[in-house]
Amino acid sequence: MVAACREGRLGEEAEASLGGSIMRMSHRVTGAIMTVLLIVGPVAGSASAKRNSDQSSGSRGKGESSLALVVLDPAGGEPVQGGQVTFDVSTTVTDKPLVSLDCYQGDEWVYWASAGFYDEYPWQWARNFTLVSDHWTAGSAECTATLYYHDGRRYRDLTSIGFHANG
Repeated sequence: MVAACREGRLGEEAEASLGGSIMRMSHRVTGAIMTVLLIVGPVAGSASAKRNSDQSSGSRGKGESSLALVVLDPAGGEPVQGGQVTFDVSTTVTDKPLVSLDCYQGDEWVYWASAGFYDEYPWQWARNFTLVSDHWTAGSAECTATLYYHDGRRYRDLTSIGFHANG
């Protein structure tokens, strides 16, 4: 029937019937897509959205938290573009602390990474942040590390520190 319609061999009544079927199918597909977006959208949006945060640093909520920069490469030196850093993490708020690191050159976001700082975290190697990306090929950047956790509903920031990475 579709081939006949494409070749112009159907009458107006058959074409109208076929068009109505396509419209009903289109509405069903649109409805299904909207249902998926309503179910998946908030989940995907919350995963990609910036975590709930106050702009101040220090311990938030109940318990104590601290975050300290450790420069791995160059060993004992200052953080540099292309070098590696990690963090000393301590918190009584959660047993699954996470650290994210964001770096900017002016208003341009040039680096982002995140890792878990707890024993069960599957990517232990990710705790060593290598300060390089396709967007950060040269120059200095201002970086902010944030200690945070997931409370079962959303991400919550505990404390943050800033540092300058030389280019």
